[in-house]
Amino acid sequence: MPADPEPLVFEAYGATDVGGRRLNDDALLLDAAHELYVLVDGVAGNPGGAHASRVVADTVATAVARLVAELDHDGADLESRRRRTFETVQTALSLASERIYRDGSERAELKGLAASALVLKRVGDSFVLGHVGNGRAWLLRRRRVYRLTEEHTFAWRLVRQGAMREEDVASSPYRNVLVRAIGKYPSVDVDLMRVELVPGDVLVLGSWGFASVVDDEELLGFAAGSDAAGLVHEAMAAALKRRPWQNVTLVALRALGGVSDDVLPAGEREVAFLRAHPLFRDLAFAELGRVLRVIEEVSVEAGVPVVREGEESRALHVIQEGRLLATRRGRKLLELGPSGHFGAIELVAPQASPATVTCDQPSLLLRIDRDRFDDLSRDEPGVANKLLAAIVRDLGARPAGVAPLGYRSGITPHGPYVGPRRVR
Repeated sequence: MPADPEPLVFEAYGATDVGGRRLNDDALLLDAAHELYVLVDGVAGNPGGAHASRVVADTVATAVARLVAELDHDGADLESRRRRTFETVQTALSLASERIYRDGSERAELKGLAASALVLKRVGDSFVLGHVGNGRAWLLRRRRVYRLTEEHTFAWRLVRQGAMREEDVASSPYRNVLVRAIGKYPSVDVDLMRVELVPGDVLVLGSWGFASVVDDEELLGFAAGSDAAGLVHEAMAAALKRRPWQNVTLVALRALGGVSDDVLPAGEREVAFLRAHPLFRDLAFAELGRVLRVIEEVSVEAGVPVVREGEESRALHVIQEGRLLATRRGRKLLELGPSGHFGAIELVAPQASPATVTCDQPSLLLRIDRDRFDDLSRDEPGVANKLLAAIVRDLGARPAGVAPLGYRSGITPHGPYVGPRRVR
């Protein structure tokens, strides 16, 4: 019986700099004992910015310390620890929001009190990441950089709605207008995700004072040949040189060990595949992770039908490997290979399948059924809306002769999978 793999070892470092401001509105918590890292950015220009940051950091620290004690007492398994950590991060940030909102309502000098926050808590060899506001989290992996979070600003809302280009955000008057922040309302929705790491990965958390002046790709240069402390010092120096009047706070965690292209976290191959697919390529890296939660991987042997003509179909199928044939009344309609998909219409409106789709060779499919899509729509409406928009766009872009058939049958031919596309 093979030995259990050694747990990953991490080095972590963080720093904050007041810059040219009189007060530092940021708060930084590095709790090695609980493997908890919290970066909070209070709303600048408000005398209570620093107060809001302290409330968030203290509330999260207290909640996580209590959680760890309870988990140890209960002897909780890994999955239970992860689930309860997700719940605790959401609850703690909502509690902090309630406290900050109350303080801002009761004290005139603190009106408008709010904060952004990034919370990172290790659970096993992965991390739970919570995010509210306009801070950023990045993953550096094998000489690529992935932005894990999306800012909760009006400018980025316009980008997600297709009303603004990403490259125009920096010059937009709405770039600092927060639509979601801790303390803006008595409770807050938290973007939560699980981040799995492999040796050589680097996780970076940055405040708005850093993220607003440093490009994503520059992080690769700061990380090259540096430990976590070196990355933080070099990156912060660059940010302060460009905008010396800003508070700047940064955290870096490096998973120690050699980089291996053969070792991938669970789900990463599926993420790489989806990032190249027409229905999913508009989703950010973090959003693809959320979609994976509702995807079922299905292996089907040659000769086995996936859907039958006339039977109700309630799922979207994407072909990751293999080849399938679509037939109607015994007559061949389409041959579907890797990255082909069928059932997009039925995902939205379950109906009788107009064709039988059968595996012509052993195949690997990614499946989203209607019930799971409904869960995604309820829990992640923005992600579900992006997927629906891609389905509509895909139907409208088909060549003449294919579009009518595809619309009625939900069968969509596509070219071969050509490899991962980086999402920023």
